[in-house]
Amino acid sequence: MPGPTHIIGCPSCRAPHRLGSLMSGNASGARWWSDGKREAPMLPSRPLVTRCRGCGRHFWLARGEPLGRIAGVLPDPSRDVVLQDVGPRRLEVMAMLRRVLGAEPHEAKALLEHLPVELAVDVSRDAAWQLIEQFQAVGATARVRPVLEPPAPPLVTNFFLMSVGPRRLEVMAVLREHFRVSLSEVKGLLERLPLELPGRGPQLEPLEVLLGKYEAAGAVLTRYELPPPPRPRPLPGEDFPPEWAALPAVRELPEAELLAALAAGVTLGGEEERELRLRAWWAGNDPYREPGATWKPFAEREPAARDNLRALLELLDPERPLEHWMKAEALRELERFDEALALLVWEPPQPELHEVAEHLRTLARQRVPEVRVLVGA
Repeated sequence: MPGPTHIIGCPSCRAPHRLGSLMSGNASGARWWSDGKREAPMLPSRPLVTRCRGCGRHFWLARGEPLGRIAGVLPDPSRDVVLQDVGPRRLEVMAMLRRVLGAEPHEAKALLEHLPVELAVDVSRDAAWQLIEQFQAVGATARVRPVLEPPAPPLVTNFFLMSVGPRRLEVMAVLREHFRVSLSEVKGLLERLPLELPGRGPQLEPLEVLLGKYEAAGAVLTRYELPPPPRPRPLPGEDFPPEWAALPAVRELPEAELLAALAAGVTLGGEEERELRLRAWWAGNDPYREPGATWKPFAEREPAARDNLRALLELLDPERPLEHWMKAEALRELERFDEALALLVWEPPQPELHEVAEHLRTLARQRVPEVRVLVGA
């Protein structure tokens, strides 16, 4: 089930980018490959980096600026509140930041040097209003990040049985089906005309079908539309730019783009570098996952692809069972079969990995370098 769609601003130029999320998913129909990639139609992975559609620079999506959100399926989506402007009463705003965020005096002072300041994340509309008004009271300007809410449901329409008409027994039969009650209870219902008709019957039969049965039996029906619910007062900053909704979704970059992002230095620290090099390895192997595709050895690929896999070998930790397996797999794909077999002497602690390790041992003994499906073939 899809979750909210996030509008992420490029850290360099603030150009907006549309990034989806998941509320829930599962591994039904998933395949796991020998290089560690999981292909799960019901649980797709999210991109780590993208190339900015505005300035062309690569950036790590988690470090982009949150600009807004397209709400998911849940009603009354939550809001994020940010402090936009301090105003003339700086000391009072600092005191408010200390109360709201639990910040020390020096921390509150530092925050005000880097506006906007995030005051709350995923709060209700009422809580957002309360926080905004607290800062307004001390002369500051706070707002929410804009949220595009799902369309309002159609107006509720109430239908009433006004009169039975001349074919009383037929109408009573429909009432018994609709309300799932006894004949004596139907007679009691008919003493309460006009009778409001519920939206569905016990078998979840649509009201439109039931209304047709009443009319076919000669009953007289009427309806009235309930007035729409009052629109809540708009929050400051709530206007959602319509062009954001039309943005193309951010997709996983191809191998060449991922390698370019690595060269541009988008990663901070070994963990991020390991993750991005792993994605680049998978992307480089993607053309050879298709049925009938001819494997292209790493010796014949671009030098950057070989260098990436060699660098990844140094970043994988053999003390972690999954990384131990992927390290052996990288060696096998580089056709360093003896080194791969030396790693695969080890038995993983997880029973579910024993079969994986044996499969990789077999491929290495047979001097086979191709990526293969391990689970879900």
